[in-house]
Amino acid sequence: MRRVGARLFRQLDAGRGQVALLALLAYLPLLLTHRGMVAADTKPYLTLDPWGLLSDASSMWQPDFAMGTVTHQNLGFLWPVGPFFAAGDLLGLSDWVVQRLWLGSVLLAAGLGLRWFLRTIGWRGTPVLVASLAYMLSPYVLDYIARISVILLPWAGLPWMLALTVRALRTPGWRHPALFALVTLTIGGVNATSLLLVGLGPVLWIAWSVAEGTVAWRRALGASSRIGLLVLATSIWWAIGLRTQAAYGLPTLRLTETYEVIADAATAPELFRGLGYWFFYGQDKLGAWIEPAYAYTRWALPLSFTLPLFGLLAASVTRFRYRSHLLLLFGVGMLAAAAAHPFDAPSPLGQVFKAWTTTDAGLAMRSTPRALPLVVLATSVFLGAGAAALGRRIPRFREPLAAILCLAILANFAPLWRGQLLGDNLERPVEVPTHWLALAASLDDVSDPHETRVLEVPGSDFAAHRWGNAVDPILPGLMERGHVARELVPLGTPASASLLVALDTEIQEGRFDPGSLAPLAHLMGVGDIVFRGDLQYERYRTPRPPDLWADLLEADGLGVPMVHGDGLANVAGPQRPLVDEHTLDRPPGAQVPPAIAVFALEEPSPILRAVDPSRPVVIAGDAEGLVAAAGEGFLEPGRPVFFSATLAESPDVVNQPGALLLLTDTNRKRGQRWGTIRETQGYTERLGEVSLADDPTDQRLEAFPDLEGSQTVAFQQGIRASATAYGNPVTFIPSARPFHAVDGDPQTAWSVSAFADARGERLLLEFDEPVPVPSVTLLQAVTYGQNRTITDVRIHHDGGSTDVALGEPSHSSGQVVPLEISSTSFLDIEIMATSEGDPKWYFGYSGVGFAEVGVSGVSSDETIALPTDLTDLLDADHGQELAVLLTRLRSDPLDPVRTDGEEYLDRTLVLPWERTFALSGESRLSAHASPETIATLLGADAWPTTASATSSLAGSVRSSAVSAIDGDDDSSWQPALGGQNGQEITLSFLEPQRVGPLTLRFRDDGNHSVPMVVAISGDQATLGTYHFEPLPPPTDGERRLEVDLADVEVSELSIRI
Repeated sequence: MRRVGARLFRQLDAGRGQVALLALLAYLPLLLTHRGMVAADTKPYLTLDPWGLLSDASSMWQPDFAMGTVTHQNLGFLWPVGPFFAAGDLLGLSDWVVQRLWLGSVLLAAGLGLRWFLRTIGWRGTPVLVASLAYMLSPYVLDYIARISVILLPWAGLPWMLALTVRALRTPGWRHPALFALVTLTIGGVNATSLLLVGLGPVLWIAWSVAEGTVAWRRALGASSRIGLLVLATSIWWAIGLRTQAAYGLPTLRLTETYEVIADAATAPELFRGLGYWFFYGQDKLGAWIEPAYAYTRWALPLSFTLPLFGLLAASVTRFRYRSHLLLLFGVGMLAAAAAHPFDAPSPLGQVFKAWTTTDAGLAMRSTPRALPLVVLATSVFLGAGAAALGRRIPRFREPLAAILCLAILANFAPLWRGQLLGDNLERPVEVPTHWLALAASLDDVSDPHETRVLEVPGSDFAAHRWGNAVDPILPGLMERGHVARELVPLGTPASASLLVALDTEIQEGRFDPGSLAPLAHLMGVGDIVFRGDLQYERYRTPRPPDLWADLLEADGLGVPMVHGDGLANVAGPQRPLVDEHTLDRPPGAQVPPAIAVFALEEPSPILRAVDPSRPVVIAGDAEGLVAAAGEGFLEPGRPVFFSATLAESPDVVNQPGALLLLTDTNRKRGQRWGTIRETQGYTERLGEVSLADDPTDQRLEAFPDLEGSQTVAFQQGIRASATAYGNPVTFIPSARPFHAVDGDPQTAWSVSAFADARGERLLLEFDEPVPVPSVTLLQAVTYGQNRTITDVRIHHDGGSTDVALGEPSHSSGQVVPLEISSTSFLDIEIMATSEGDPKWYFGYSGVGFAEVGVSGVSSDETIALPTDLTDLLDADHGQELAVLLTRLRSDPLDPVRTDGEEYLDRTLVLPWERTFALSGESRLSAHASPETIATLLGADAWPTTASATSSLAGSVRSSAVSAIDGDDDSSWQPALGGQNGQEITLSFLEPQRVGPLTLRFRDDGNHSVPMVVAISGDQATLGTYHFEPLPPPTDGERRLEVDLADVEVSELSIRI
């Protein structure tokens, strides 16, 4: 046995065995991982349509995506990843096999690259294998391999670059610089940041070689010049692409993760073991984004630190050539990767970098952990040096010690051999479901596939279907038609992206007007609308398929839907079953929607079409106003649409008799976030209002020129309220805005820092003129799920500041705080401490704030002022049509965690001339109204029987007590979610009634619990307690329970569960 092991290691020493072992470990485990499944890596079109992706990547302008877009990083697919997948398709290989070969090739390139680098600097034997394995199987790979493997190309190319740098310094000429340039051509096309960060390695190597005197400066200058010139030549193609995208595309960098998010995760310990990238630690409603991450916070934690620590120890106690070079790479790599961590208190150099990230150029370099290949390479070589040192010290155990190190490296990369390198939640079957293929074929079955587009609804953060996760929408890879769908990262132009966001936001937030869909589809050049009913709606809180399907069936202007799929209900998975208000409010007979369906537009408008310039529709507002106008029937095919904010140089458009002028309360001055597709827009701000704190997540998509009078703004009198923040750090919650602390309504509140540290947050109240403030009354907010409070505040004013401890009165009637201020122009209330203390993690903590801040003798008032730019363009009344569209900001009442952004309409507008208006609008039963009010509005107060209950389902009008006696089988009394024991419904009769045996009808559909014991009382006297036997669920979802109640005359009958 010992002879076999010795022979094996001699093979490994010889080199051929090393290459074979590296190749075996790079390819075989991946080919055995999730066979038949395609990981959601990079772009789904690499596997769905590689040739189409190559064709599209050759142009920066893509008319078939998002109504026309300048692409972001797509140019890099021209080489090498695009040709690799196209070659696999040409050879007839299965998509999942091609993908595994690609991933394995990236790993092998890294391992062979380090092996060649070490042999270039004179290493031989098993230490080369140890170092190569450590580099190829670094935990750094886990950050990217399952989702964006192309980012690993610079990591794989770094050792090749270093080897070629060493050879270029040794051998004058153009051969090695040319090969260096070809390497950068191969690894740098998709992401310039990664290339530039790993490019520090060759720069540092040359600089240190000159500094220590091993290379003459003239030779170094010559080699650097040749390398630089050729790299510049091979980088022009992607540099021009970046320049084009920056000039004409959306500001994608500002619409994705902020540098603060990246910096917070880049801790030195995590970077040291090859991790520290923010995405590694993220999760959504169904689990971790990178599933192996869990192991690296549990059993893999010690080993992941032990290996680099052993390497660093070996570097400190052994001497070998180029050790100082590698220590320099390690140190600079750690500094570059950490950069401005900790974000709130960075080092002096980190402070400089943090300031730089406020510029576009600096923000492009925000992904600093991508400098980690420098660190990983250095620690890998140090491990090899440790193996060599141990082999020299204990020659007899040279092979076993090297084997132990190799096994430890394999154990540290356990996801590879445990089949977890590609996550379950980021993959799809290699064969796309047949109903999607049938759908794509039907969409392409048109005379001209480029005449109209295809719109998919609803939008989704990512394309996670019940059958698999593709991340990006799959239809563009299956059809030739132009495609439009809302995704987390917007595409298109600011105007087109804003329109798509405005339409989809109405769908997401439960405010969708089906009547607006067809007019907007005409405007967008959409010929077919695809309903995506098979999304994992629980993952990103997208609309429930039955609810959206019911809305689409009501939309005018659409043909009969063509359905595809197996007809089975789309049921949320066990991780998050989502039996909530939305589910329970749905009528029992609601139609089960298909997996997917396509609605053809009746008489669609082509993308390129002629319109009548004499009949323009001019909107004072933005895309949300356009959506509102569509819902009210103001959009007509053949009429051009303009926004008044774009017509400053073209007033003739509005001054013609055929114009339709629409004044709206949209184009609001407000914040906008992009971390999700729901709850992304803030409250309406005052004209000139400036944020009290920098918020890098607030990135407003500027669709129009910044012209005076073009925005809807708030005007506040008496008290102007501002705050450093409101709501939570991820979404904007208008109902938590600062003005709610001074609006006189204790039911509204300024709330801040849900699942975040509230200390340091401030509420600023500015008075119209200095006022005396003898005292201030503080009433704390009580939000949904409140589980913490403010304990201490500091009140700043013109005369200084006052520290205040808040007690029980601040939670009930309001705590009166004596200040005795003779005159001040402002009060600035700073949160100093909260009741939860100083936890390490704030997940699950509610927001805190104030429902009312009362200042004696000072009242506040707020109105929302419409834009004035449209009326400013008018020179006279030429007989134009004029309409005013007003919309109250509201939330879906079935989401009880949220309240309406506006409780009422208070608008101020300027009319261009006197007109007589017809008033129309929409009214709906408010789910926030009391059951008694709802009963009255339904006319139940005239019934001989009325009903009341201990509670009813939040946000559901059809679930109040009166629903139990309204004769409608689609409605029923449903108590609030939670424990059902003790819930009671009471029937009151105008005159005493004789009641006897009762039939109680319950829902027994798998979503409702069934009463097992019922107590019945009449006129507050117990009539009996009844027990029921558990039975199998009925097929119709309804159970009838017979109650043998004695005949009795009562004025009031109560049934208690």
